[in-house]
Amino acid sequence: MKQHIIKWYNKMPLWGYVLGITIILAVLAFGSSAGDSLTVDESPHIGAGYSYIAKGDYRLNPEHPPLLKMLSGSSIWLGAKLTGNTVNFPDTIPAWTEKVNAQWDIGYTFLFKSGNDANTIIWWARLPTILILLLGGGYLVYSVYYHTKSKAISILTLLLYGFSPNVIAHGRLVTTDIIASISFIMAIDIWVRYLKNPTQKHITFLILVVSFGFLSKFSTILLLPLFFVTGFGYIGVKYWGNKEFGKQILFLIRNGIIVAIGVFVMINLVYYMAMRNMSTDTQMRLIQESFPQDNTISQITKTSLSTVINTPGLQYFGQYLLGQSMAIQRVGGGNTTFLLGRFTNQSFTEYFPITYILKEHLGILATIMGLVLVSIALLIRAIQNKKWKLNRKWLLKYWYEWTVITMILLYWFISIRGNLNLGIRHILPAVILTYIIVAIGIVRILLPLKFSKIILGIFLLWYIGTALLAYPSYISHLNVLAGHNQGYQIFTDSNLDWGQDLKRLHTWTKEQNIDTLYIDYFGTGDIQYYLPDINIIPVKSSDGPKIGYTAISTTMFQDSFYLKQKNPNYQEYWWLMGKNPDYIIGNSILIYYNNRY
Repeated sequence: MKQHIIKWYNKMPLWGYVLGITIILAVLAFGSSAGDSLTVDESPHIGAGYSYIAKGDYRLNPEHPPLLKMLSGSSIWLGAKLTGNTVNFPDTIPAWTEKVNAQWDIGYTFLFKSGNDANTIIWWARLPTILILLLGGGYLVYSVYYHTKSKAISILTLLLYGFSPNVIAHGRLVTTDIIASISFIMAIDIWVRYLKNPTQKHITFLILVVSFGFLSKFSTILLLPLFFVTGFGYIGVKYWGNKEFGKQILFLIRNGIIVAIGVFVMINLVYYMAMRNMSTDTQMRLIQESFPQDNTISQITKTSLSTVINTPGLQYFGQYLLGQSMAIQRVGGGNTTFLLGRFTNQSFTEYFPITYILKEHLGILATIMGLVLVSIALLIRAIQNKKWKLNRKWLLKYWYEWTVITMILLYWFISIRGNLNLGIRHILPAVILTYIIVAIGIVRILLPLKFSKIILGIFLLWYIGTALLAYPSYISHLNVLAGHNQGYQIFTDSNLDWGQDLKRLHTWTKEQNIDTLYIDYFGTGDIQYYLPDINIIPVKSSDGPKIGYTAISTTMFQDSFYLKQKNPNYQEYWWLMGKNPDYIIGNSILIYYNNRY
């Protein structure tokens, strides 16, 4: 039996495994996406993306780079052309004619109040993200195989990527999380290739992948310290004590300047396409309204951005700097966060570690712990036996692995130190890069130590089975450490409740023959659109208990207790404390039945 499995494994080419896993991933992504209603951040992203394409105006959502939004807007435009439908953009309402960044109003009106079919637009808008998810898996295999020359590592990495509930959850939405993650994978791949072979071809590829990253999400600015540390580190390891050292440093700096110029040109080109009809007056209003604080930092920021935008040739790059400044301000400002019964308007240092422990697969967590312990034991034994020596050849041989590990550690450090706790999606690049290291560790460290292939098989079945069983509720997926249906006592927001379950709520009301529903909903979807034949009565905790069924988004449920902390006179959901929900929809909407006041 073992011989047959090995023979079949060797016979199947790598692309066969890639194709098979990608097809399954596509089914899971498209199928689960169809069951998810509009999520919170998708509304402004969809409206903004279509405005870039149709209006050539970048007033909406400047705090995020345009690439993913432009792809989604182009997909909506293309879908309308292919189906013969008309897409109406609300460019006559005050949110567009009088305001400069009314992204939430525009997004909602565009989808639900302009005569458009919201479900159709959302499907086309999500299509580019899903394609990036699928193509990104292919690139992941390609890059890992190039650097490791291992078929087993490449396949294992793709399996961990393709059957990760967290990757699937945020690889189907109109957000920047998956495209940013793929950007890091591409940039690290090309960067290490460049370091080992600094040709003009690799410089050109670097310009393209770094531009792709910077235009995908502002957090990709972390590539700069990564390049600095691993670039000069590589030169130091390879040439230290050699007369070529100084020359190679200057060569690296020169090529870095060339890449910077190329990236600058690419950013200007894409921003021009997104804001080709936008006036500098609108940009100036954006600057003033984006930094309303009357303090020294805000004044310096506004003055600097105004100077850049009004400098000939820098109008488009100024818009990029505006977005980057807004992103930095957002990270510094924080957000309301709920974690294990506690609230803060800043951040919890332990937020992302706890998030990772409760949302990542237990098999991955156990493998990471095992790899760390085994590696330490092997290192100690090698030192004792005087068989381990740190040498240049060994370090340079595994520079790809060191670069990936450096990026993981850097991303974790910045995320934990930052003030923005918005779910595992914000550390998704580190999550995916960790899959590379886990796959390398399993194949190179654990299996040579006679790590049972049966145990590995059980782990993979468990891992794949978890992804299949989690279908279709990937956003709210938690591992068994969180407890059954107890996620709302741990997290809210995009870790659990992002407004994704209105369609499933509608299905439940039909199954229960319910025609009237009180609802306190967290999200940007139109409730009546998703529940067209239900008498919807919006409520909030301060309205007190109602007779009948009440549906409460977990975020709104927990936020009521936060509001109570801020204002002792506020009425939270006190009558539901200690009471288990009668039903839970998709782990994000709590259903309570009440027959008395």
